[in-house]
Formats: sequence, C-alpha cells, structure tokens
Amino acid sequence: MMTNTQSSMPIPSRLNITVALLSACGILLEIALTRLLSTLYFPQSVFVVLSLAVLGIGIGAGIATLSERLRDIKHIASYISLAGVGALVLTILCVLMATNDDLLVIGLTMLVPYSLIGIISSAIFSNQSDNSRLLYASDLIGAGIATIMIIPLLNGLRPINALLLISFLFMLTSIIYEPKILNGLGSVLTIAVLLTNLSAGWLTIDMGTLGSEKPITETLQSGGEIIETRWDSFARTDLVKPDEGSWRIYVDGAAASIIPPVADNEHLIQDIGLFAFVTAQPQTVFTIGSGGGLDVWFAQQVGATDITAVEVNAESVQFVQDYADYSGDLYDQPNVTVEVDEGRSVLRRSDKLYDMIFLSQVVTLTSERAGYAMTENSVFTLEAFGEYLDHLTPNGYLSIKLYDEITMSRALSVALSALKQEQNIDDVAALDHVIAMLDPSTTPPTPLLMIKKSPFTEEEVLGIGRVSQRIGFATLFLPGIQADPPLDAVVAGTNTFDDVIDISPADLSPPTDDRPFFYQFDRGLPTELQSLAIALAIVTAITLILLALYYAMVRLHKLSSYSVYFSALGAGFMMVELALIQQTRLFIGHPTIAVSVVIAVLLIGSGIGSAVYQRLSPDIQGLSWKPLLCVIIIVSVWQLIWQLVTSAFIGADVLMRIIVVIGMILPLGFFMGIPFPMGLTVAGRNDKRLVTVAWGMNGLFSVIGSVLTITIAIQFGFGFVFGVASCFYILAMIVTYISR
Repeated sequence: MMTNTQSSMPIPSRLNITVALLSACGILLEIALTRLLSTLYFPQSVFVVLSLAVLGIGIGAGIATLSERLRDIKHIASYISLAGVGALVLTILCVLMATNDDLLVIGLTMLVPYSLIGIISSAIFSNQSDNSRLLYASDLIGAGIATIMIIPLLNGLRPINALLLISFLFMLTSIIYEPKILNGLGSVLTIAVLLTNLSAGWLTIDMGTLGSEKPITETLQSGGEIIETRWDSFARTDLVKPDEGSWRIYVDGAAASIIPPVADNEHLIQDIGLFAFVTAQPQTVFTIGSGGGLDVWFAQQVGATDITAVEVNAESVQFVQDYADYSGDLYDQPNVTVEVDEGRSVLRRSDKLYDMIFLSQVVTLTSERAGYAMTENSVFTLEAFGEYLDHLTPNGYLSIKLYDEITMSRALSVALSALKQEQNIDDVAALDHVIAMLDPSTTPPTPLLMIKKSPFTEEEVLGIGRVSQRIGFATLFLPGIQADPPLDAVVAGTNTFDDVIDISPADLSPPTDDRPFFYQFDRGLPTELQSLAIALAIVTAITLILLALYYAMVRLHKLSSYSVYFSALGAGFMMVELALIQQTRLFIGHPTIAVSVVIAVLLIGSGIGSAVYQRLSPDIQGLSWKPLLCVIIIVSVWQLIWQLVTSAFIGADVLMRIIVVIGMILPLGFFMGIPFPMGLTVAGRNDKRLVTVAWGMNGLFSVIGSVLTITIAIQFGFGFVFGVASCFYILAMIVTYISR
C-alpha cells in the first residue's frame, strides 16, 4: 500500500520529466559555470571551486538525512525554485566578483543550488524508491541530453546569458512539478533578467580589471583595447590592439597569439621563431597551434610552398580571416591549408612527410568539465614526439618555441627519449640532433629547441652558431661546440640524461600519453590539489564521524554496508568517466566535441541500462553482483583493445570516429547505470533514510573520485586509474555479498 506521502506525488510521467529537467539544469549549470569561470580565473582554481559545488549534492543529501520534514515532497517545488534563484544570484555574483581573485564567496554560493538538488533528489528517490531505476534513467538521460545541448547553447547565448536561461529552466521545472503562482512569478523574473541582459548587456565582464591578472589584463591596462570579443563553447576569444606592436588574439584572457600585419611588420623579423624557419628553409610545413597565423607568416617569409596550419580554436582562425586587410589574408593563400582541430590528431591521420613541424608555445588555459585533468594536452608527450619524427623528411626539423628554460629542459628530455627510441642511439648521439638557444631580449627569455631527424653536420652547427650570435641570441647547446651544464657532463659521458633528470629539483621526466602532464614540474602533487585533497580528507572524516553518531542514535540497519556500497560507486563512476575522456580525446580530435561525446554517451547509456533493468527485474529483492562484474570485465577489455581500435580507425573521418567511440562506451555505460538505482531500490525497501545516505555518500565520493583520478594520473598515469576504479567496483561487489 502506498503511503500518504507517496500518493501525493505527481503522476509518474510528470515526475520523470521533473527529474530529467532537474538533472539537465544541474549539468547545464556546471558546464556553463566552467566556461564562465575559465575566462575569469585559471583552470586549477576552477577545478577546486567546481569540486566544491558538486560536493554540495552530497551535503544536501546529508542534510536531508537528518530531518524527515526536509524530505517532505510538498517542499520540492519550492526547493527547485530556490535552486533557480541560487543560480541567478550566482551568475550575477560571478560577474560582480570578477575583480576579486578570492573564489571563496563564489564557491560557497555554488553550494546553494547544488545542495538543494541533493535535498530534492533525496526527497524524490526516498519517497519513490520502488521506481528508483526509472527515475534514475530519467536523471541520467536528462543530463546526457543536456551535455549535448550545452554546445549550441553556449555558442548562441554566451555563458552569462546561458546561465540566466538555466535559472529560468529551474523555475520552469518547478512549474512542471507543481504549478504555483510564486513559481510563475519566479519564471517571469528570471526570463525578464535574461531579456534585459540580451538587449542592454548590463551583465558584462571587464577583462581589464580581472582580479586573477591574466595576460590580457596587463595588456589592456597598458593602453591596449579590445577590438572584438567572441564566445563559443570552447572559449572566450578577444582580438586586442595593444598600445605597441601587432594585434593579438587572447583565448580566455591568456594563450596570446600574434596576428602578423601585412605592413609595419619589421619587428617580427627579430622573433626567434623565424630563426628556425630561416635555418631549415622548409618547403613543406606543419604547424600546431597556429593561433593568429604568425607561424604561417614565418613559413611564407622563407618561401614554403605547402603550409598546413592546425588551430583548435575556431574563432582565432575566423578573426584572421575576417580581418584579412590587416593580416594580408594570411590564412586564405593558395599554399596554406587551415584545419580547426587538435593538431596531433590531424597529423597522425596523415601519411604525409614535412620538412618542418613547428610548435610555438602550445598551451591552452581553457577548462572543460573535467577541469584540472584537461589543462594538459597530448602535444608534448613521448608518443607525440615519436609521431613528429615519423612525419619528417630525412633532413626535416621539429622546431619548438617554448616559454622559459624549464619548459625547454623538459621538451629536451622528451626529444632525447624519442630520438633514442626511434633511432636506437645513446644520449651523446641523440644530442647530435639538437640545438638549443634563447632570445634574451624578451621577459622571460624565449627558448628555441631545434631537433633534426638526421644529425647536425659540423658546417651546419658552425653556421647556426655564427648567425645566432650576430643576431643576439644566446646559444645553450651546439653539438660538438658548446654544451652548458648539465649537458656538458652528458656529452663527456660522466652522466646520463637520466642522471640529470634524477638530480633536478623539478620533474623533467618525459611525459607520456598515459601521463601527459608536461607543465606539472612539481615532484609530487601541485599545491592546489594538495589543498583540495586535505579539505576532502577533513570533510570525509567529519562525514564518517557524523555517520557513526547517526547510527548510534537511530541504529539504522545496514547503514555501514550501504554507505560503503554507494561511496564505491560514486568514486568508481567518476574515475572511469575521466579516464575515458583522456583516452578518447586525441582519437576524436577537438576537445570540446570529445568531452561532450564521452559524457553524453556514458550518461545516456547508463540511463538506458537503468530503465532496461527495471523492465527485466521489476521485483528485485536484493543487490546483485552481476552488473558490477560486467563493468569490471568491460573496463578490462577496453584497456586491452582500445589501442587496436585506435590504430584501425584513426584515419577515418570524424563522424566515423565518434561512432566508434559511441560503440565502445555505450555497453560500459549500460552496465554502469544499473548498480546505483538497484541499490536505491533495495535500500528504500529496507529503510527510506538509507536512500538519503546513498545520495550523500555517492556525491561526496564522486568528488573524491575526481581528485583521486588526477592524483593517480599525475603519479602513475591514467591507465592505473582504470585499475583503481575497478577496485572500487570490486569493493561494491563484496558489499553485495555482505549485505545478503
């Protein structure tokens, strides 16, 4: 017999729609906030704040556990409306606080809508535990569809207006759940704020006053002006005219690239990047991260006949094309091919050889949903350098313009390792392929690393040394002529380069595709990650103490076993998701598309699995270990066959590659979607308070899983992450036996 509380719930179809919309609002809010905050702050800070926000779901569920009154479904419409108000306030606060580098207020404000989502989910699922699997299917499918829809939403509205629309969607969801006058007034308010901002633009960001002091801020404060700004789902892109020098393109306020002007460009002749082209005199050129087109301009100055430029940010390319009068129509010349994609992904799909592959300060400070893990890319890994060497003509050059001496030292580490692997030579022979120099006129001095597929001849080295000194560049290593410490000991044979890596205070070991953290120089974890790990450890300890006290008060049967079960699922699911994103991103190509595809397929697949399991086993009586075992098996098979699949389909077009990824992930998502709603159903039949505990522990350990993923990946690689995730699913399997 249904309880009075259950009988007053909306009809199932409306309830499923409510859950789907609420989940969609939650994921839309998270991704849109990521996009906005990535413009205002650096990725590490964004990751910390968003982790705190997602933690709010667990906090809300924990609060709901303490009071049956809070779980009363008559409050749900009000909770949803308050979440919408919270999202609205949060959006306005992000804009107003942009001049402040302190993210604490924003982080705490984020807890409001997400804590309310946690309370709402606990209330609905505890009162409808028998329908948990269909409700959870609605939850996941709603989130999955939202992950796909966020791209056109951000492209069309920009993040601020998208966030205002999401506030309205919260209000609309509350009306669908239970039509009330106050909910209608809230909808009118939020849509009015959106419309007035669309027409008047009263919520805007002044990049010249950012508290985070991004590179664009200094340029604007020094007399520069923004010519035009464009937003899309990848980044905010600004075309800036500085007080002096060439126009620049800034991506999320950082990662500046120069647009070379068709006139008054003599100052660019002194750029150390041009020296690499003058040295190599290439006819065929491949550039990664071409940005405003300076690399293409370099290639044209030396008469290159075939130039392929790859840039991941479409708006950077569009700016150069739209302002063709300034750039001399740089990207639309007959000998230039421009592709908007991930550079290495394009290269590995081609069998063409080049006289020069050029990388100029390739880094992106934009953040995807995966946060800190995604601030690194696969351009500076050992496997990447191997592919670059494979795509060079016999006397071709891999030339890399870097940021400072430490980035050059690590790039040298990668280059030597790649050369030794490819040509089966030792350190001394590998160094015969390398020349390193600095431009001391910049702040900091700009390094250039030139790697030749064949060894440099004595004549080439002498010529390069003489020209570089005449120009004013400082040479650091010239084969057979000059070897500054610590390379002098390597050339002398008293040390190996591995010894150099071991004694260095910074981590100079060559990154790999499995551990692609090129810009992570700390030995150990970065400071932001350490702080977050400590904070989570404290929160976890407090949670466990509260659970123990709660058990002592109410003697809730199976509290400990279900807490472990749902915690393991939360951590395991998040770890698998992040590892899949990392492994598939290079295969698919553009990072925004890759992240969206993986998350959407995983969520929708999980939703389908939950719904199908409800149909096949409507009268489930206990936890089953079989879906968990299927997850473990599929994860293991994935690791065994993924490289084979990549090799077989890397040359296919992007649609086929996406279909391959969908086919690989969908079965995994299907079985990953079964254990959590199965647990909710069984827990609800034991005691409905266990459902709120489930949401709380799952939310907390989802954040822990995210942090643990990055921690493990930095230390051991993403392959190890799959193994640890499988251990969490094994732990959940053990609980299914104990709980019988």
